[in-house]
Amino acid sequence: YMQWLEARKKEKTKGFRVQLVSLNGTEAREELQRLRKQFLQVYPDWPIYEKWEAPNWKLRVGDFSTALDATLFRQQVKGLFPQAYVVIDDVKPWVEP
Repeated sequence: YMQWLEARKKEKTKGFRVQLVSLNGTEAREELQRLRKQFLQVYPDWPIYEKWEAPNWKLRVGDFSTALDATLFRQQVKGLFPQAYVVIDDVKPWVEP
């Protein structure tokens, strides 16, 4: 069972994340790191991902199976990240602990 559980944690499936920001330029990576720390101070238990898609660094949060769940979380973070929006992405499937 433990081998199955570990393998399952590495799988990816189509789902949704909340994109907090998309940045480019010479200071983009440093700014992304600053925003990541800011997010984690408020939401320390949420999975957060940095993604490079030339020429942009993107900061995304969550592993949602439905757009509704992602949208509800976006509503929570829009005070801190007003430009946040829901995106389709490869996410980690939920695994029962």
